Amino acid sequence: MNISLEQTLKTWDGKRTELLQHYYREYGCDEEGKFLVQLIKDPTYQKGASWLLKHHLEQKGKISAQVQQELTKQLKALDLWEARLHLLQIIPLIKILPSTLLAWEDFVRANLDADNKFIRAWALHGLFELSLLRPELQQEVQFLCDKALQHEAASVQARVRKIVEKLQKLNGK
Repeated sequence: MNISLEQTLKTWDGKRTELLQHYYREYGCDEEGKFLVQLIKDPTYQKGASWLLKHHLEQKGKISAQVQQELTKQLKALDLWEARLHLLQIIPLIKILPSTLLAWEDFVRANLDADNKFIRAWALHGLFELSLLRPELQQEVQFLCDKALQHEAASVQARVRKIVEKLQKLNGK
């Protein structure tokens, strides 16, 4: 059965990844994710296309600087929380370009107060990752981590503790 990527993404339930993994194994990721980034523009495909892009990067795939520029333009237009989560999760997997750093920071900051606890946790993790490029953010990250450890759900606190450990290593503690 040869089913198009668009049809696969359109009908994806957001849970079972076997079909998306199969598609990725069969067809890979063209031009370092360029086609997936184009699909992320459309809310019909955002959830699945962002998952596939994340999967591509987790498999040690790369995206070009041009594709990252295009992806960065899509950050503000993400309608679905799952797509925002996937893009927050890829921050450690891509080399953020200096020309896109502020847009990524805006995206991360816009998600720090999201209703979804997983979005908040990954936004804080994203801010930590950006602080590696902009060390002046590290004090703010520490403050936000301390606050999260007092007020967030246990699942968020688990991610926050990992961030705190990394901050401590950075600061030689």
